[in-house]
Parts: sequence; C-alpha cells; structure tokens
Amino acid sequence: MRSASNSQIGRDAISQQLPKLFELVKSYVSEMGVGDLFFQQMMNTDPAALIRYRNDEFKTLFPGTDPVYDEERIAYVARVYGLTTSEARRREQQSLELCTGSWDSFGSFQEWIDCGDAIHWGLSKPLLLERRDKATKACSFSEKQTFNDQDRATFDKTRLPLAWDLPFVRRHNDCVRGVMVGGP
Repeated sequence: MRSASNSQIGRDAISQQLPKLFELVKSYVSEMGVGDLFFQQMMNTDPAALIRYRNDEFKTLFPGTDPVYDEERIAYVARVYGLTTSEARRREQQSLELCTGSWDSFGSFQEWIDCGDAIHWGLSKPLLLERRDKATKACSFSEKQTFNDQDRATFDKTRLPLAWDLPFVRRHNDCVRGVMVGGP
C-alpha cells in the first residue's frame, strides 16, 4: 500500500515538472503557427467542460494561413517561374484578381489553372499552351508521368516543402523553366 508521504512526493515532483511541460506545449503550439489564444483556452478549460467548435468558430483560434509555409511556398513558386519572390507575390496577387470566380466560370478546372499559369509565366494563353506542350515532351518521364516510378515514390514519401528540393524535382523544374522562358 502506498504511504501518504510517497503520494506527496509524487505530487511534488509533478508540480515541479508542470511549468516545464506547459512551456513545451506552449512552444509546440507556437511552432505550429497557432495563436496564444488557443494555448490559453486549452490550458484554462476544465476537461469536464470540453469545448466543441461549430462551423467557423475555430477560426478565432487558428490563423487562416501558416506564414512560415507561405514563405517557403512563395520561394518555391519564384524558383519554378524564375522570378524574384516579390515578383512571384505580385503575379500571384494578379492571378487571384484576374482568375477569380469558380472553376465553372472558366469552363473547366484546366482553364482556371491556365489563367494563373499564363500570368505567372508572363505569357499569352496560346503561347503558354504551346510551350507547356513542348515542356511536357522534353521534361517528363513519359507523356503520362512527370517522374519515373521510383522518383514518384520518393516524392510521395517526402513531406512538403522538403519534396520541392529533391534533385529530380529541381532538374524537372529547371527543364520546364528553360522551355517556358526560352521559347522555341
């Protein structure tokens, strides 16, 4: 049977470790890009009073975007299109403004993609389609596959944004960029 003094020692040890545990959790929540409000609510809610968020209520606690991921993504976009990050942001904004509406308003999902790609490459739509066709033939493993099966498996196992820096992905992107900006 456990003595009262052993029980007290266990509580004391836990009490000493709690501030460290709270700091670790707070650090993790911050690293995930979630605001301090979430941490405060999580730590101050009695387990018996579990909160269930409905519809868009959770948006008050979580940011709409992850700024770190967004920076990594825009750097990748800039590298793919051969742009500076500021120019990539400008063209992305222009794409959001000009390629608005649902996919149906463009006739198809592919037409919506083409709208944004034309803006990012700085090409007219007919020239975009012509060069994209050339790039697909010149830079892909086959007409139906961008990468061979082994490279595809590696890509699928690698988390983003690390997958964007795989050597075969960079080679493919360099090839496509050469065709798209190099012309005929």
